[in-house]
Amino acid sequence: KWLRRARARIVVLERQGLAKHVSDRLKHRSSLEGVRSVPTHCRDDSCVERVNSMKVTLDAPRLARDLDGNVTAFGELLRWARGAVCYDDLLYVRRAAIARTPGRSRDPS
Repeated sequence: KWLRRARARIVVLERQGLAKHVSDRLKHRSSLEGVRSVPTHCRDDSCVERVNSMKVTLDAPRLARDLDGNVTAFGELLRWARGAVCYDDLLYVRRAAIARTPGRSRDPS
């Protein structure tokens, strides 16, 4: 109710599950090592190349469980968002689309 009264808009950003999982594991390992070898966001090509060269080992059964859980959680979030605001006030964005056109903005009118 507050969302509608406040005329709030919701931005739902979806990331590809496996990419996010690998990123989270790399950042976790980095924090355990006590170094910032994995940046939050790369700002140049050399950073992207360095992060892309890093390897992470994943446990297949745990990965499947985690990805299934993420799909369920995201589905619940999206259902809530659709019910919480008018359809026009919900902007659904896939991270891959942003990565392809980082300078593009959305005209809200």
